[in-house]
Amino acid sequence: MKEAGSKPDDGEKLTLKEVVAMGIGGMVGGGIFSVLGLAIAQAGHAAPIAFAIGGIIALITGLSYAHLGLAFQSSGGSFTFLEHAFKNRNIAAMGGWLLLVGYVGTMALYAYLWNNNASNLLWIGIIYLSVIITELLFSQRRLLLKTH
Repeated sequence: MKEAGSKPDDGEKLTLKEVVAMGIGGMVGGGIFSVLGLAIAQAGHAAPIAFAIGGIIALITGLSYAHLGLAFQSSGGSFTFLEHAFKNRNIAAMGGWLLLVGYVGTMALYAYLWNNNASNLLWIGIIYLSVIITELLFSQRRLLLKTH
C-alpha cells in the first residue's frame, strides 16, 4: 500500500489518448446529448451561439489548467493549484469542495435530463408497441372473417 503524498508509478499515469477520450466522452455524452434540449429551450435560436461561447470557455479553462499543470508539476489538480497560489490549505480545501459540489450538481442535472428523456422514450415505445399489437389483432380478425 502506498503512503499518502507519494508519487504515482508510471503504470498509474493516464496517457494523452485516455485523457482526451475522458474529456470528449464527458462533454459529448453529458454536455451535448443531455443538455441539448434544455439549451434550445432556454436559448432558442441562439443555441448554437451559446454552445460556441461554452466551447470557448471550455477551451480557455483547458488552457489555464495546462499552464497550471506545467507551472506546478504535481498530480493534485485544482487543490494543488489553489494551495500553491494562496499558500493556505483551507482555501484549497474550500475550492476542492466547491469543485466536488459542482460535479455533483452537474451529475444531478444529467440524471434528471436522462430520466426525462428516457421516460419520454419509454412512453413512445409503449404507444408504438400497443399500435403494433392492435394492428396484429385486427389483421388476425380480418383473416378469420375472410376464411369464414
